[in-house]
Amino acid sequence: MTINNIKYKTGLRRLGAAIIDSLVFISLFFADNFVREHIDNKIGLVLWLIFYMLLSFSYTVVMHYKYGQTIGKMVTKIKVLALDESNTLSLRQAFLRDSFYILVQTAGYIYFAIQLIQTNISTTELLENIDAFVGIAFLLWVLLELVSMLTNDKRRAIHDFMAGSVVIKTDIK
Repeated sequence: MTINNIKYKTGLRRLGAAIIDSLVFISLFFADNFVREHIDNKIGLVLWLIFYMLLSFSYTVVMHYKYGQTIGKMVTKIKVLALDESNTLSLRQAFLRDSFYILVQTAGYIYFAIQLIQTNISTTELLENIDAFVGIAFLLWVLLELVSMLTNDKRRAIHDFMAGSVVIKTDIK
């Protein structure tokens, strides 16, 4: 196996990066649970959810745009580059990489806001339904991403094809 092929074998590092990035947001996760359990104001809850979503996606989009890496990717020594491997991503490319997640989360929250206004269902039950929808959509997407990563030489996932990006190891010369 040549070095050129090895630099694309980033599957386990990507998993490690995802875990580390989750830990970066652990305090925000606890804050989200607290707000969901203690806020009675429907508008306040919707505003919180929008803030939470924007903060989460801003982290990945901005970090990939500015550095080609999130904190998790820095630790695991992988980097997202434009397909030519000489440039970091443009802001458009960084957004496209996360566009599926952004679309699903946004659709879920729009549905939540509409249901919150139109029905008498409890916010807890409604949030559980939205979280289930988003969770299932994300799980299916991740499975499709894994299949795409395992079926091409550069281990590009669907979001890499959408954005014109590739992930490489940074510790291979």
